[in-house]
Amino acid sequence: MLRRLTPLALILTGLLWAPSPAIAQFNVGLGMGTNVCIPNGDADCSNLLPLGHLSALMEYRFGGLVGWSLEYDYGAYWPTGTGADRLTQRSTHFLTTIRGYYDYRDWDVYSGLGLGFASHRLTDTVADEELASFSTLWAAFKVSLGATRPWDLADGLHWGIRADQIYYLSGEACVVLGGAQNCEAIDDTNVAGQLQISWDVRYVF
Repeated sequence: MLRRLTPLALILTGLLWAPSPAIAQFNVGLGMGTNVCIPNGDADCSNLLPLGHLSALMEYRFGGLVGWSLEYDYGAYWPTGTGADRLTQRSTHFLTTIRGYYDYRDWDVYSGLGLGFASHRLTDTVADEELASFSTLWAAFKVSLGATRPWDLADGLHWGIRADQIYYLSGEACVVLGGAQNCEAIDDTNVAGQLQISWDVRYVF
């Protein structure tokens, strides 16, 4: 996994050293888009179709060059197969992210790296019970690429596009069997990744 992240880390490093106007600013944002399961090892995503997600962030940009943010998202997959009509699978992330920005014409182009909390839950909606879950307190790792530009609807308003790929370095997986919950620690080789493609709106103060 580290070999896959190295080129993106180099992109972020380049953006951190790129020229940008000396502007300090605070911004908040909302986003929505698709939620796609990325196969990894034994987790092949064969019974999970893409669905949607909603996201929110608060970010402070230092000198217009580097941004530090707190980010939350809530998403879902569409389970398929036998009995899938009674199942839901939801994902939640709460991450802190550092981004490097570069001005290109009217666009603020950025890349970033994030780390934090993640939770996935598979639920039987008819029986109203949780069947399986995965969670990690700090080992959800995100690579973020995107761009924003001013929106003429109002001063301070911006819109943009963003792609986030999320990996899980470790965590705890739980399965309910016979009414009892069995949990074990697992590493990244057994956890599917996640791709989120979003349309964002931000307001810059």
